[in-house]
Amino acid sequence: MKLWPFFFFHLLCVVDANGETTVKDFTNQEEPNILDELTIEERHMHFSIVAALMDTNQDSYVTMEELSNWIKRMYKTWVFQRIDHQWPQFDLNADGLVSWEEYTNVTYGERINRPEPKGSHGLNWMLARDAKRFKVVDHDEDQKVNRSEYAAFIYPERFDHMEETAIRQTLEDMDDNGNGMIELGEYIGERYLKEGEPEPGSMWLSRRNFKGLDKDGNGKLDTDEIREWIKPNDHIRAEEEAKRLFSECDVNKDGRLSKTEMLNNYDLFVSSKATNFGRALVYIDDY
Repeated sequence: MKLWPFFFFHLLCVVDANGETTVKDFTNQEEPNILDELTIEERHMHFSIVAALMDTNQDSYVTMEELSNWIKRMYKTWVFQRIDHQWPQFDLNADGLVSWEEYTNVTYGERINRPEPKGSHGLNWMLARDAKRFKVVDHDEDQKVNRSEYAAFIYPERFDHMEETAIRQTLEDMDDNGNGMIELGEYIGERYLKEGEPEPGSMWLSRRNFKGLDKDGNGKLDTDEIREWIKPNDHIRAEEEAKRLFSECDVNKDGRLSKTEMLNNYDLFVSSKATNFGRALVYIDDY
């Protein structure tokens, strides 16, 4: 089955000295408990500051909408925090920029020009794909990108100005017959099944997912349907998380959270995306 294209940009293919291609996620590096930097009193004080930031109309209460919007903001911040984790791995000369050469050296190593069969979706295919996207974000065409540009390069589906690029590359990846749409067979990669080979058990799930994406039921995903497909569902997750927190914390069921209700549930918030799992309490200036 084919790889769904835009949900794996942050997983980078790295080629080792033996020519073996592996996938490494530079974003999930271990880090100490960041809240250990604060005393208990400081944690509660910082949480009060974060709660005040959630309260956008400054009426001393946080509504469901305000909390949901805040969590959406946390998801956006998450992107740049992941970039911060990756940055030292790629900014090899520490000049505050990642060049195309630095990116390819780290990601693909010395095997960039390795001969490959025609039509192979190997290193040369991935390199060409990355080069197109890098060119889009490299506005001054100096073969170097800053952190914001690099974030758009790695996570194009999360930046509005990269939406058309994301759609175009999705089509390039999957539209085998060149009709400008993704058909069911292209979506699930049926052409890779050998004749007479039993259908993988997971195929039914792919068929079901395709049906959900194919809003007009014509058996093809057009540009608008692809646009909806590749969009992150952060807004849905944010609303669900806000509802969960309200169900636990809104003791008097008045549809809003007071500072007391939130402080009484400090541990719940710190283990939630609402505080970016505690990071917002330590790095308040970043929010």
